[in-house]
Amino acid sequence: MDVLGAKVRAIRKSKKISQKELSEGICTQATISNIESKNRCDSLVIFSAICRRLDVNVEDCIEYTQEQKLNLFLDEIEKMCSRFDHKAAYQLLADYVVEESEDIDGNAILKSKYNYYQGITALVGAKDSSSALFYFHQNIGYNKKPNIYEILSINALGVLYENENEIDRAKVYYKKSLNLLKHYDGETASMIYKFTIIRLSSIVRLKIIELVLYFVRKGFI
Repeated sequence: MDVLGAKVRAIRKSKKISQKELSEGICTQATISNIESKNRCDSLVIFSAICRRLDVNVEDCIEYTQEQKLNLFLDEIEKMCSRFDHKAAYQLLADYVVEESEDIDGNAILKSKYNYYQGITALVGAKDSSSALFYFHQNIGYNKKPNIYEILSINALGVLYENENEIDRAKVYYKKSLNLLKHYDGETASMIYKFTIIRLSSIVRLKIIELVLYFVRKGFI
């Protein structure tokens, strides 16, 4: 694991703690030396304990890859959207350095996550349907077994077309996304429910009966 050794050393010295004192009960003094001089620590458990002793957040002392930085940033965008703060999330994404997302083509889930949040914040936060449509369509039709963000993008297209009063098209995307949801068994299935439940009023109003019954069985209605 790559860490910010110089930062660890600076914090340690500012607290007037020796390498021996910092390592006591956690690791060897040589481990502290390696962290500070070679920017490496092979154990997150050890490094977390060192950071706790220095009273610093471990996340602030880890050297993240560009992909990891983008994923952490999108996690914050996700939290904002879950609080319905799409406008602020849209502004953050708009200000984000584009280069951070240039190397994500090889990471299908991260790319889908990026496209989904670009789309949903454009749609809900900026009322920009054309940009939302572009990003959602980047996520559709490429995988036989869609990931979570592809399903959410399909669902969001239902939202988009409902907002445009194209009810028949909205129904198509609601049905497709929620049928995919029924067969989704990923670790983050609960998040799909959290986002999709927002649209249950539409499902009931548009009389998508088989999906209403499904959510009744699941206890969401």
